[in-house]
Amino acid sequence: MNKGIQMSLFMSLILILFFSLTHPVYAINEKSQEIQVELEYAKENLLMLQEYNMSTTRYNDSLFIIQQLLNTQIQNEEKGIATRYDFVDLELNKIHNLYNDELLAYDEFQILKETLVEFESTNQYIIDNLVKEVETGLAEERYEDILSDIDAIYEEISRQEALQSKVAAIYTATTRSITIFFAKYGKRFFISIGIVLLALLIFHRPLIRSVIRGKMVHLEKKRIAITRLMKSAQRQYFDKGVMDETTYRIHTAKYSQFIIEINRKFPLLNEELSIYKKILPDIHFLPKKKKTEVQTNETKN
Repeated sequence: MNKGIQMSLFMSLILILFFSLTHPVYAINEKSQEIQVELEYAKENLLMLQEYNMSTTRYNDSLFIIQQLLNTQIQNEEKGIATRYDFVDLELNKIHNLYNDELLAYDEFQILKETLVEFESTNQYIIDNLVKEVETGLAEERYEDILSDIDAIYEEISRQEALQSKVAAIYTATTRSITIFFAKYGKRFFISIGIVLLALLIFHRPLIRSVIRGKMVHLEKKRIAITRLMKSAQRQYFDKGVMDETTYRIHTAKYSQFIIEINRKFPLLNEELSIYKKILPDIHFLPKKKKTEVQTNETKN
């Protein structure tokens, strides 16, 4: 064999190796093709998350793992080696769940920010710190904890509003009375303590009712905020055309689910409120015996 033929064979081998290393791996059967379509859909979801300026490190890592698993199985299929596409399906389910968790956390946080627009408190720093924790959780992609953190913020808002209402009512009702009391009856200070304790005993039910009403007010504010976000999505889709149909359907479906959940809570709170509307039972004292009855009993003895 002359050197020319040897050189031609050598160059052909080099070209074949180069093509096999650089040519992308394509799906060659129905199952691998289905997975490839699902992977492309997951990549489109990544673009949507990036449009919302969300952290996508976990999502990118999952995409990389799925792509590597898929390439490995296709290569095994080409070589006649047994394939395990169930591993790829498992990772695809994980990334779909991660995508849903990210969108849910994003939507809930937007609703919370809309609710906080009208909230003012002397202890605002507590709410601000909790909101920063949620923002940190979103940045670190800890979506499993975001919803519980947001619920904790709503609980703190209700607690602070109930406390503000109670303090304002007590201040208005007692400031003048206490001033007069100490001016005239300073020596009877302990009597005022007894009155306060008795007032707490009598009015503990109204205080509980005020807390429940505060929760109902915040649910209503949350419903209004969700409605505003839904109208905004409708304007972006129908009027401005800046939102695609898939994104619009996802958001409206989630907003509708939020409103259904809020509507479900109202009857429960109303039922709880009706329990505490019952006034305290009347306190009956034993009647005093008349002096004549006492004397008669002493004579008989």
